[in-house]
Amino acid sequence: MSQILQAKPWAWGPSSGRLRPSKSAGAGSERSPQHLGGCLHLRGLARNRMKSRLRGHHLVCLRFFHGQGFPWAYGQNLRAVVSRASTEGVLVVEGADDVCERCPSLKEGLCAHGPGWEEEIRAMDHAAMDLLGVRPWEECSWDSLGLTVQRIFHPWEIQFCFSCQWRSACEEEEGYRGLLGREG
Repeated sequence: MSQILQAKPWAWGPSSGRLRPSKSAGAGSERSPQHLGGCLHLRGLARNRMKSRLRGHHLVCLRFFHGQGFPWAYGQNLRAVVSRASTEGVLVVEGADDVCERCPSLKEGLCAHGPGWEEEIRAMDHAAMDLLGVRPWEECSWDSLGLTVQRIFHPWEIQFCFSCQWRSACEEEEGYRGLLGREG
């Protein structure tokens, strides 16, 4: 049931759907994750490399990816990242992520799409993480992030979508169009 964390010492509470310490591990253990707002903040636990590593704004924007508007190879990478996120979960990161790795604008780990883009992207990442209530090194399920994106969509749209160069690609996606018709 849980895509957030597959390791013990934490398990889903049967009736609450919340994470709880298992009987075999103390909640105060140095290797215990800290549960924060639907995601887990990891302290000292080995990170699962199979999870999609995503930066803040990709947690929102990839919800509306449908394969259009990008070069084929880059689109294939986006499909793989979304597929892995939906089955294995997400590790929230700061800076370049699994999407950025294949971007032709990534130079020495920074966005070189245009002047000032790295700073703008980082500001967008921080705004996304604030709206979603997550922070770097938290592991989240793709489904729970999707529900949160639905709740924060209108503030996000006002702040970022109106001026986004990829907005027309998102507008072709049914989920995006559905959220446009909802009140915030």
